[in-house]
Amino acid sequence: MKNKEQYDCNVPWAILFDPTAACNLRCTGCWAAEYGKGISLDYSTMQKIIRQGKQLGIYMYILSGGELTARKDEIIRLAEENDDCMFLSFTNATLIDKAFSSAIEQVGNFAFAISTEGYEEETDMRRSKGTYQKVMRAMDILQKHGIIFGLFSTCHHSKNTEVVGSEEWGDLMIKKGCKFGWYFTFGSLLSGIIASRVGTQ
Repeated sequence: MKNKEQYDCNVPWAILFDPTAACNLRCTGCWAAEYGKGISLDYSTMQKIIRQGKQLGIYMYILSGGELTARKDEIIRLAEENDDCMFLSFTNATLIDKAFSSAIEQVGNFAFAISTEGYEEETDMRRSKGTYQKVMRAMDILQKHGIIFGLFSTCHHSKNTEVVGSEEWGDLMIKKGCKFGWYFTFGSLLSGIIASRVGTQ
């Protein structure tokens, strides 16, 4: 707020940037599939973004892509070297394993928004066969390590709206350990549903 007054402009509470366009999946409709897999920010550029952000009083960083966990070592290093910041990463979760989760647990300032499209049929239809089971395993691992994660950044469409809008789906995600979630193009409806249901359990 001080910088807002000093510079006479809005200063955001968070900065979103894309460290990489690389991804291990090729999901239907995702922009990442249309760009070069080698397009990435180098580590010094990511640090420069955060350093300049902190000078403006910004301590929340949202990382999208591409698939961020394709750069696991750099993600961990970024969190370690900026332990006064909080990071949230969008992820397909298929590369999350025990070793990575243990490291994230140690740094303690990283959360994940896991992309999924519903149950196995809906998720694998868009993201490729086997993805749903990998996501469920990743959720179990993250929950075991006490890492904050949200159930999804879901694109609702004619093939999954009934599923991802159901109480059963929300209940499953709560059971898996999800703390937040939202629909793309559907606003924050499910986020509100889950927040209210978590609060009553």
